[in-house]
Amino acid sequence: MAQINRKLENVKAFKGFVFLLILFGLYWTTFHNKHVDKSDYKKMTELINVGNFTYSVDNVNFYRSVGNYFVKRNADGVFLVVSLRVMNRDNTEHSLDNSLFKLTDENGAEYEISIEGSTALELTGHQTLFMKQLNPNIWKDGFLIFEVPRKNANLFYLHLSGGFLNLDQGVVELK
Repeated sequence: MAQINRKLENVKAFKGFVFLLILFGLYWTTFHNKHVDKSDYKKMTELINVGNFTYSVDNVNFYRSVGNYFVKRNADGVFLVVSLRVMNRDNTEHSLDNSLFKLTDENGAEYEISIEGSTALELTGHQTLFMKQLNPNIWKDGFLIFEVPRKNANLFYLHLSGGFLNLDQGVVELK
């Protein structure tokens, strides 16, 4: 009887795990495929409220490499570095992670955050927003870093999520 109960518990746990995977997959594809009307795009330095967060893009720069003499990463293209401010407007703490941010260019190509670039920035004393805790009503400043082709260094759009399981999305035009 004990073996049957253990097997039933294992089946229940497996079903729960599969359910969570499906739920996460639905969230991920919805955020990454959600369309925001171009008339709703924000400009840099404008405050943008998206779900649980308020965002402000302060600055954007391009670099061939990031880091210092000891920890230096060279880009195959160029690094696009975004200086961003984020405030948690919710009543509970939220963790910031890379799934909140996506970059696209004017042709629709998508770029994810550069882990190598982020690591080089963190190890040289520059704060990125990866895996940072954000308590309610507190602003946090940090950098997002993407690697993009040199030839496309013209017009990019930063897509911002409202938080985990929050389908709100905002877009900032980076010029």
